[in-house]
Amino acid sequence: MKYLITALSLTLITSCASKPLHKNITPYKEVAERLVKNNKNGVGPESLKKDAIELVELAKPILMAYSEKNPKCKVLLNHIVSKSSYMQNISLSEIEDKFHDGNGLPKADETCYEPKELIVHPSTVVILSKSKLNKESREQINDEIEEVLAHLDIFTEAM
Repeated sequence: MKYLITALSLTLITSCASKPLHKNITPYKEVAERLVKNNKNGVGPESLKKDAIELVELAKPILMAYSEKNPKCKVLLNHIVSKSSYMQNISLSEIEDKFHDGNGLPKADETCYEPKELIVHPSTVVILSKSKLNKESREQINDEIEEVLAHLDIFTEAM
């Protein structure tokens, strides 16, 4: 009996460790991949904008869960979540300076800046999608979302 309980416990621990602990990480990844695919297929800007806004909304609970596990990040990530609508309505140069480069952000531990990208990059896509898309803007959209996909690893490791 003792061995059975130990085996079951190890199975449970192993299965939990291999899955992201926040339920929105998988849907976030799926929407991000769909956005890249749609962009590569030349889908219109309204559809891309809709997917980017969905990514921002999916990111909010992910960032809040991350800040609960990493309290030193709470001020910064709360700021990012509270400014998510604002970010979608500023210029590309402003979002780059204030949010991507961090010149408009509260000071935080260095490890806290990568999670913010789950909102910053899709917000940049929203801005790009408000104009007629050309080859360069479509490449930038792909770059923004490919970078977001690369950032997802920290959530599966840290949460």
